[in-house]
Amino acid sequence: MTTPSSVSEFMRQSHSLLTVLLLASCTSKYDTTEIDDKAIADRSRTSEWLAYGGTHYEQRFSPLDDINLGNVADLKVDWFLDLPNDVGLVSTPLVVDKVLYFTGTMNVIRAVDAVSGKLIWEFDPEV
Repeated sequence: MTTPSSVSEFMRQSHSLLTVLLLASCTSKYDTTEIDDKAIADRSRTSEWLAYGGTHYEQRFSPLDDINLGNVADLKVDWFLDLPNDVGLVSTPLVVDKVLYFTGTMNVIRAVDAVSGKLIWEFDPEV
């Protein structure tokens, strides 16, 4: 019998896999990076978040130090994306070539320009 935690884990992995598959199959002016095991394992790619835990090492930690105790109070919102039909995110957002990919409510997957917040595309599996 499947336990709730294993169902949750399965759904998380399924959503992450679907996001990666759509990301890999999408072609646009934003797609310039090949995403493969070597890229995901490369710890030097600090400006991107290519996998669920950041890299294959699953540390879920960014080594970037642009934000620190001295400037954290100065942070502000640069942009936001209104998602009126969503109640939450269901996957870890991925970032590749300054594009943020994420799965929202009802498995709607979106690609957003991470600099401007402009919606690039979305995929609704029910449409």
